[in-house]
Amino acid sequence: MLSRRVLGLRHVSTTAQQEFINELKSVAQVNPLTGLQTTASDDNPPIPAGPEAYASPRDNPMSTAKNEKWIQKMQLPPRATHRFDCFASRNNTIATLSSLAYSEKEPFKPPVSNVIAWFSGGSVGFKKAQRASFEAGHQCAVRVFQLIEEAKKQGTVRVELYLKGFGMGRDAVKTALMAAEGDGIRDVVKQVTDRTPIKIGGTRAKKTRRL
Repeated sequence: MLSRRVLGLRHVSTTAQQEFINELKSVAQVNPLTGLQTTASDDNPPIPAGPEAYASPRDNPMSTAKNEKWIQKMQLPPRATHRFDCFASRNNTIATLSSLAYSEKEPFKPPVSNVIAWFSGGSVGFKKAQRASFEAGHQCAVRVFQLIEEAKKQGTVRVELYLKGFGMGRDAVKTALMAAEGDGIRDVVKQVTDRTPIKIGGTRAKKTRRL
């Protein structure tokens, strides 16, 4: 909308102001597709502005209309069917296996995890400080590997491995995966991610423990 103050028409009658503005609109217009200024005529009719300037909503970069058929035709990469989380702290190791469920209507939405089973240093038979040992983490990993091998017999399996923490269970899981225990599932592990939070700056650390 052209401003009367910008055009300097504050002291002209309202009718004359409107006629002058309409004359400017009919003389020059800007093509929203090319950004060039054109003149309206019989051979060059006025170009519609807004959504009408595009042949379809998909051609309009500002359109938010969802085309479900177009989403269904998209070639999405193979998705993971299971998620293996390993949390290795200084006091324990927790290994969790989950199945992933995706939404068909919203393919880019994060999947929903459904826990199948979990194992810890205590659940595999270790007590007190031994729960954080290398052997405890190894036993947790082996039991999760067995569940993954059973799932392979039922259908296609793709696993994402997430590691968190710097405990001994972290090295135990990696060693078990590369050893003979991991021969049956090594080919289905498609991604390995380190989710360990690293403090950069942050608050003051605790004082050093003295024994």
